[in-house]
Amino acid sequence: MAKKIKDLNISTIYCSPLLRAKQTAHEIEKVLNIKSIIDTRLREENYGDLEGVSRLDESYLKQRERFAYSYPNGESYLKVAARVYSFLDSIKEEAKNKNILVVAHGGMSRVVNSYFHDMENDEFIKFSIHNCELVKYDF
Repeated sequence: MAKKIKDLNISTIYCSPLLRAKQTAHEIEKVLNIKSIIDTRLREENYGDLEGVSRLDESYLKQRERFAYSYPNGESYLKVAARVYSFLDSIKEEAKNKNILVVAHGGMSRVVNSYFHDMENDEFIKFSIHNCELVKYDF
């Protein structure tokens, strides 16, 4: 990942506080010589009681279809969208003149994509990116 972005003129790196994102950001920091900024709004959604449940489990699949319902003892996609949209709104001005890298998670990629593109519920659920995939968005 770090080698892919070396020539992209990245000015700022924002990162989820979760370990796997911080590890990725750390490798990028070494190549770009930029310290990442941890932002808790980029953490993965809280699956609550369904944490660790197979993504093929019927209870998990049913819950994913309900955008405004919270996972038991967790959060809803609606709540996740509110915090991620808040993050994106906060970097909008900075991003107009600079290239910003966000290191986060698959669930966050859905929410970020929905910020920039209208999506039907089924499109939202199906949207995914590969690990360490770069996606460019313009404010």
